[in-house]
Amino acid sequence: MQFKEKTLARIYSFKFLYFLLFEKGVDSTTLEQIDLTEEISIFSTSLGQTEKEEPSFKITDKSLFFSKQIIESAITSREKILAAITEYTNGKCNKVENAIIHTALAEQFSSSDLPKKVLLNEYIELAKQFGTKSSASFINAFLDKSIK
Repeated sequence: MQFKEKTLARIYSFKFLYFLLFEKGVDSTTLEQIDLTEEISIFSTSLGQTEKEEPSFKITDKSLFFSKQIIESAITSREKILAAITEYTNGKCNKVENAIIHTALAEQFSSSDLPKKVLLNEYIELAKQFGTKSSASFINAFLDKSIK
């Protein structure tokens, strides 16, 4: 499956945020202190080693630039994103859904000109690809309520 540039960037951002938040355990207090360029380099190296089953997942410079915008927005908007997750879910969403929400809201905060329908569709597809059977409907309901 070949991915469009921005879709590829969204997948990369989601995977990176999952890696950072749940595999490395970076929390709100240390999130702003990380060296983003170094962490992306470490992640990209590990991604290249683990994504053998997905040869079309080659991040381009254009995709990486867009992805960095999303990731930076996720870092600077972390408290706002956590508040939205807590308010809607009472803290009851799995790690994949949490990372998808972080990515979606970060993108919305960084590029508010993106139509809501496009944002919803992109992240519902991401939930279908990486989440559980109920993740897509959960992400749809959450984003529909959260995104203006």
